[in-house]
Amino acid sequence: KSHLFFPLALLILAVSIYGVSKIARKVSEMPVEEVPIIMDNPELTNPESLTEETPVVTQEASTAETLPEKFINSVPFTSQAPYLKWDELHDEACEEASVLIAHSYLTNKNKIEMREAEDEIQSMVTFQKKVLFGSHKDLNAEEMIELAKKYYEEENYQLIQLIEPKSEDESTEENPENEESASEESEEIISEKIQYIKGELAKGNIFIIPAAGRELGNPYFREPGPLYHALVIVGYDDATGEFITNDPGTRRGEGFRYSYETLWSAIHDFPGEKEDILEGAKTVILVSKEKE
Repeated sequence: KSHLFFPLALLILAVSIYGVSKIARKVSEMPVEEVPIIMDNPELTNPESLTEETPVVTQEASTAETLPEKFINSVPFTSQAPYLKWDELHDEACEEASVLIAHSYLTNKNKIEMREAEDEIQSMVTFQKKVLFGSHKDLNAEEMIELAKKYYEEENYQLIQLIEPKSEDESTEENPENEESASEESEEIISEKIQYIKGELAKGNIFIIPAAGRELGNPYFREPGPLYHALVIVGYDDATGEFITNDPGTRRGEGFRYSYETLWSAIHDFPGEKEDILEGAKTVILVSKEKE
């Protein structure tokens, strides 16, 4: 019996070892679900890291990204001298022509006929003499709005002061040490205001601009050019850095382009005397397609 016991025990042990090794091999071959290792994110746990590396999108940048590179409103055109008769009346008719252009845009006209333009300009001059001002004179932005509202009975005109007049305390002459920072701030403000104008144009609105005419440098103006002038901005083109205008001061004024810098520098409301035009405020007239 003892002779049979040892071989049998060895057999049982071998079978057991084989079975255990087979089971272990199957277990090792089974897929193991990976457990994610959660580590601290320095950008979440360190506020300074978040501030330094996360870009801050300013309102101006966001607006710039959403505007199309180029936008032109379809606005009809007329010269302030439809029949090229540059007499005293038509020399001073840029305000009336600009109001007529704006009115024609608001009423969805595609074209202003020469006869219509001449009649409307003459009629507005008569209206000013008999109803509004007692004479035909240079009109500042506020008076152009009054003419448009009362002559055409439209409420789509709004006076926009682009730059607030500086107080004496803010004058760089009295604070020469602040001149450099004031200049930098001025550039930022100018960029912001140009962006504002472009934004309104992209909404389908236009602007009547009172301007120092000779600052525009339009080669088609009769020399030396008007001291005071009015024109209409109808669009812009970022690719060339230009505003697109309907400038009634020349028969070539439809779609005439001025650089952003040139037109900005020329914006001056009529201060009462033509010789003081460069002292005029940075004021424009917003003409909204939808009534304000």
